[in-house]
Amino acid sequence: MPPKKSNLCNRSKEARRKRLERAHQSEEQIVARNTTQRIRISESRIQKSKRQRDERLRQNVSRNRAAREQHIATFRVRERERQQASRALSRASCFRLAFEYAPDINYSANSKITIGTMDK
Repeated sequence: MPPKKSNLCNRSKEARRKRLERAHQSEEQIVARNTTQRIRISESRIQKSKRQRDERLRQNVSRNRAAREQHIATFRVRERERQQASRALSRASCFRLAFEYAPDINYSANSKITIGTMDK
């Protein structure tokens, strides 16, 4: 795993130097740089076999799927809890509710209950 990037805003001296260097390149230099980059990438791809690439892609897919399933499961649990609380509050009678306050219930979520200010 590569080290974490400490300067995320790219305002380092090295980034500034590279930006200036690229800004002052001629067309021929840009074409040459792009060509060498293309060659470097193609050589890198040649060195890795199709089986290695397929395995890496399969691992990426399974990792993404597991993360997505975890996210969906967490979302469903939270949504279920929210719906249960909402249903319980909507079924509850509001008669004498002020005298039977339960701190674990979010009364402000109920559309039938209006919580006003505490003015004198």
